[in-house]
Amino acid sequence: MLKDNILLKDINFVKELDEQAAETICGGLTEDCISFNPDDLKIELVNGRVKIVEGCCHWMMDFDTKLDEAITSLEIIKKYGFTKMCFVGRPDPSMTYFL
Repeated sequence: MLKDNILLKDINFVKELDEQAAETICGGLTEDCISFNPDDLKIELVNGRVKIVEGCCHWMMDFDTKLDEAITSLEIIKKYGFTKMCFVGRPDPSMTYFL
């Protein structure tokens, strides 16, 4: 499937970066990342909104009412063993990615 091939290509590119190179990007800017344990992630309904939550109260992602998208996202995070959620610009980041 095309979608899977694009995702795998992007993931393989990110995994090729060694840890030291991954910490510094774009001419010396430090990445803004939050570490998490993928085994602690779950989907919860919070005030009528579907969220991926770590532990009891770390809301990581909000999917409005799109349960199917939350399930797919959680499956991808766990399948590839992502442990960091990173941002370009905050608040309201223009890009979010996982390592």
